[in-house]
Amino acid sequence: MQQFFNIAVLLILMISCQKQLPQKANVGIEDEYQKIVPYSIHPTANEWTLDDRNSDEFQNGIIDTAKWFVQGSNNNYHLWKGDAPSQFFSKNIQLSKEQLIISSKWQPNSEFSKEKYNGKIYENVTTGGIVSKNKIKEGYIEIKAKVANSSIKSSFGIRNSLFELHLFDIVGRPRFYQYMERTPFLFSYYSINSTSPLHRTKLLSIPLLNKGNLTNAFHIYGFEWGRHYLKLFLDGQEIYSMKNTQFEIDWPISKEPFEIWVNASLAKEYGLPKENELPSLFVIEYIRIWRKENHKKSPLVKN
Repeated sequence: MQQFFNIAVLLILMISCQKQLPQKANVGIEDEYQKIVPYSIHPTANEWTLDDRNSDEFQNGIIDTAKWFVQGSNNNYHLWKGDAPSQFFSKNIQLSKEQLIISSKWQPNSEFSKEKYNGKIYENVTTGGIVSKNKIKEGYIEIKAKVANSSIKSSFGIRNSLFELHLFDIVGRPRFYQYMERTPFLFSYYSINSTSPLHRTKLLSIPLLNKGNLTNAFHIYGFEWGRHYLKLFLDGQEIYSMKNTQFEIDWPISKEPFEIWVNASLAKEYGLPKENELPSLFVIEYIRIWRKENHKKSPLVKN
């Protein structure tokens, strides 16, 4: 009997000691986020550090206004109100199911601005756009997105006071287009007139190869740039690159940092949308920004 009693006491002590063991702390979540590397095939992926101050996974249910300015919020706009006849409205920017959704709608009864843009009035179509509040220098950007399946143009780019780069302009379903078997997919950049930020001169426009219809699934678009080069990626594959000595035009990468912008707008050269084409959605899962190790501690630049 004494033997059984001793065994019972020993078991109780063992169980008690196990309960007093400290629980493993839930650490490493932020570290794991930092370990995310560029999706694109990159020989030096581990040299890049994720810039979480400017990257966004759009998982908080509301837009992070410390990172983004929403065009039309409280009737305020950054630089312009949209590509007339469409106009940006803040209600067209929503977060749902951990995705940023930029909607384009046929809403002729909306309170459109009385101003004109490029000689055209704002009417009928509402769209949306956001602009980063912080600026970034040379680095690498990825956006995972499904572009709008209409004649609305889904666009993503960077801009400073000297140049505006359209890292992509994609029209998912043009009403007319020379190559109807594939989605119009363009990279272009503009110089900006020093007298007005809205006066631009197109310096270069490159049609990019793609897989056909870019509207039926999410794709990952990557962009790497430095002082002397720029590379574009689609779903991990490099699809275009250029160097500053390649063309006899102004090179758009300078010491001045860039703001990031993403929006939906009209593409008149591919046909204006009809009422039955809308609404259409430009859906974004994330925007991620990396810096090289030697740039990761560069100061945050505010707009």
